[in-house]
Amino acid sequence: MTEIRLKLLAQGYQPIPTAGKVPVLPHWTKRGRTSAGDIEMWSGLYPNTNTGILCATVPCLDIDIEDADAANAVEAVVRERFEERGAICVRFGRSPRRAIFFKTETPFKHTERKFAAPNGDTKQKVEMLADGRQVIVHGIHEGTSKPYSWFGAALHDTPRDVLPAIDQAETEALLDEIAHVLVEAHGYRLATSRKPRNGHELKPTNTDWEVLQRDILAGHSLHDNLRDLSCKMIYAGMEPGAVVNCLRGLMEQSTAPHDERWQERVSDIPRLVDGAVKRKTEAAKPPPHAVAAKPAESGATLLDDVRAFLCRFVSYPSVHAAVAHTLWVAHTHLMSAWESTARLAFLSPEPGSGKTRALEVSEPLVPRPVHATNVSPAYLYRKCGGEEGRRRFCSTRSTLSLAPRQGSMRTFGRSSTAATAAAPPSVVASSTASASRRRTCRASLPSRWQGWAGCRTRS
Repeated sequence: MTEIRLKLLAQGYQPIPTAGKVPVLPHWTKRGRTSAGDIEMWSGLYPNTNTGILCATVPCLDIDIEDADAANAVEAVVRERFEERGAICVRFGRSPRRAIFFKTETPFKHTERKFAAPNGDTKQKVEMLADGRQVIVHGIHEGTSKPYSWFGAALHDTPRDVLPAIDQAETEALLDEIAHVLVEAHGYRLATSRKPRNGHELKPTNTDWEVLQRDILAGHSLHDNLRDLSCKMIYAGMEPGAVVNCLRGLMEQSTAPHDERWQERVSDIPRLVDGAVKRKTEAAKPPPHAVAAKPAESGATLLDDVRAFLCRFVSYPSVHAAVAHTLWVAHTHLMSAWESTARLAFLSPEPGSGKTRALEVSEPLVPRPVHATNVSPAYLYRKCGGEEGRRRFCSTRSTLSLAPRQGSMRTFGRSSTAATAAAPPSVVASSTASASRRRTCRASLPSRWQGWAGCRTRS
């Protein structure tokens, strides 16, 4: 598994681990470049997983056609157009379904063509997986429990540079030609695209109404067709009650079996009509006035100000310790970007050196802090996984009995989902009660840090 991922990386692809077909990495669509270190770490974190690649620069034509002759015809169209322009790599999961890979220098959006098969199946389609998508290239297919296979060279043995190039315009032309072949030679019917534009349903047209009504009468995709037709009727100005009666009449005439599933669809009609009314009402609302965005503050200036604030209360053993404290505070605001994080340890040879004060000045600077003492594993687990977001824990029970030494503040790596601050050197501060000291620290924060620090300040 690790060897295959390293080969994919060397060939110019961006591999990711997946559980079946689902990526296991958080925010995988926004990942930076995968490294060999990432891959080595995944072998321990995500054992026995499949391997996918991101499709942003490696678009993949996913041929979800169940008829073998029709699927072969689609592949033949691709070979006729692109075989002289690069290597054609064909991956099989559940045959005759297959995937063919391309390259692009300019990422483009996912595009698809949906079809109704001669046997009435409306779930077959041909799509170009592109920016924001991923595709499995190695592992076990969850439907067949067999390994994915290749016709010709596997992708991990094929450099990305030798794949045929494609762009958005060529993708549209290719899909149009594939649709023509499937419709004319194999009895498929192209499903009419009825996707909303700019978040609003398309205005009703006679062609769409006819297609939707025909599909309902034939028993195809009842939920989707009832939903879309209800929207078009409401947008055309029909009364909701009339729309409900019309849709119920179509369902009574439908050739679909009048079984429990059919009854569920009929019972769901009033809810679909209510949803259409709500969407029309929301679409009629005027757009909110645009608010001019404030210019972003310089990151370097902000970090300098944070360090100056910390140094007002903490006497560090070196300038490097102050920088480490500042950067640790900044990194707590980007926890979703890390697969591992660091704990910040404040160490002192004896009690009373100001460890708690260092924690108190850190608390208003980090998002969603928790000041904790002797927390149980159960409490820690609940807080880390709570709906309000990941917490940053500040612990005060870490005093060490060590011989005095110079430069006692340090940071060290620890795999954890919550950053933990634990104990510092000496501080410049008065010995008042902890709650009072925290209020003093918060009051010293500039008001412009409120959004950055995720805390409430007192002026």
